[in-house]
Amino acid sequence: MPLKAILEIGFADEAEAKLAIRSLGAGMKTRRSSVGYSLTGAALVVCVEAADFTALRAAATSALRDLRVVIDSISVAKARGKGR
Repeated sequence: MPLKAILEIGFADEAEAKLAIRSLGAGMKTRRSSVGYSLTGAALVVCVEAADFTALRAAATSALRDLRVVIDSISVAKARGKGR
């Protein structure tokens, strides 16, 4: 796969980053692209590889959409926890 995009998303602490990677799972693989996740301290690293630009964009968009759901869920959980 000739194209690769690496995104690094910082979290408040390592516990939040671990929660995010557990929520996202192992990633995904199709015949044209793959997405993988790893941790570097309090940062989640997203690695997207694809055969062409269209597949790279589609896979990155899907990964970011999934990540947005996870980040929003963590924010809601934190807000509810602080309100108690």
